[in-house]
Amino acid sequence: MNKQTLIRFSLLIGLGLAVVLTALGMAAAASAREALAVPPALPARLQSTPTATTTIQSIPSVVIVSPVADQMFTQGELIPVVSRAADPQGITRLDLLVNGKLLARRSNMKPQTNQTLTSIQMWLPELVGNQVLQVIAYNAAGATGESELVFVQILPATPTPVPATPTPTATPTPTYAYVVVSSAGSLQVRAGPGTEYDALGLLPPNQQARITGRNMGADVWWQINFPLGTAGLGWISGNPAYSTAYHVDTVPTVATPSPPTPTASPTPSTGIDFRVDRTEIQRGECVTFFWNVYGVEAVFFQGQGVPGDNQSRRECPPESTTYTLQVKRADGSTDTRTIQVNVGDDDDSYITTTVPRETKIDFDNGAQTSAQDNDFFWDFEGDQPLFEKADDDNDLKLAVLQPGDLEDFQDVSQATCRDTLAQQEQPRITIALDLIACFSTGEERIGKLRFTGGSREELMMQWHLW
Repeated sequence: MNKQTLIRFSLLIGLGLAVVLTALGMAAAASAREALAVPPALPARLQSTPTATTTIQSIPSVVIVSPVADQMFTQGELIPVVSRAADPQGITRLDLLVNGKLLARRSNMKPQTNQTLTSIQMWLPELVGNQVLQVIAYNAAGATGESELVFVQILPATPTPVPATPTPTATPTPTYAYVVVSSAGSLQVRAGPGTEYDALGLLPPNQQARITGRNMGADVWWQINFPLGTAGLGWISGNPAYSTAYHVDTVPTVATPSPPTPTASPTPSTGIDFRVDRTEIQRGECVTFFWNVYGVEAVFFQGQGVPGDNQSRRECPPESTTYTLQVKRADGSTDTRTIQVNVGDDDDSYITTTVPRETKIDFDNGAQTSAQDNDFFWDFEGDQPLFEKADDDNDLKLAVLQPGDLEDFQDVSQATCRDTLAQQEQPRITIALDLIACFSTGEERIGKLRFTGGSREELMMQWHLW
């Protein structure tokens, strides 16, 4: 093959290669355009999904306001534990823990958003030494918040000193004649040996007196020095039921004074004293009437027969009332005395009362115990003071409002109490300082009360009855 032929053959091979390479490039470009136009689907695990919104739950904040750390109290002293809690969703419950154990619980049936709730829970410490207080708050979502621990010191109660009992000195036994009065009761000393003689005075039980003589009769009477320690003379009965005599073998018989001449008893005059401690009161308050009547046949107060001598009667009129005392003389004539008690209706008035523990309370009778109607009573259940209904009478009702001061108490209206009793009646409530509550009595009257203090044996409260 000559040189020119080789050149032509090389050119043909290069041209062919160029054509093949061009065709391959065009195919690759088409594949690239097709890939860009329709992207392949991603695997399901790599595909993106919408992100859910996460709700952050709030935690209640709670703090013990009183008592403060290291504060000291006396064993048996009633201590108010004041706490304050807040939460955007509202507070539903506050638990008071003492030394890690639940002491009291306050439930809030109507939590409000962004609410700050103040609670006063009473604690009566029985143990001496360091005690730990903590309050746990619950919000409407059930989340809890805990207060910081508060350590307080309980000191032992100071006992009342009992005076030492002096050692009695033995009394020497006398050798002269003497008489000792019976321990059963005092013995009358008379001017002569008999009950018809005038009375001079009394010898108390177990009293000793010196005997100076005796009478001549079989009914023995002893003549003694009276008043004791003087040269005066008197007579006492020698009946063994009344006195016992000693060393009387040589007691002389003495002359006795003549019995007094009886005189006709004068006809008693009539006397009437009828009074009351006050004539102007507010509704729910009580008055006390006093009377002393003598020289009459019968006495009637408000038409009812009553004793006449130094008597008193407590009355709680619901409205202005005229009270009558009528007497009947021995000759059949009568005398009537009247007193008008005016009852105001000041809705701001209230009465302060101290009630002993376990005492039943009748507000219709001025918060005094009544034989007919007893509405409520208070007592402890463990360390928890409770105020509750005395029986299951359907007319008796009780409901808590809220803690408050005297101004808050006076602002509570009859309509507020009526609505509260209809919506949330309770058979018992936990007593707490400044707690305000509503009640209805056995006579279907509506009232309000506020606990103001006390101890384990006494409860102080303010109350008003419409």
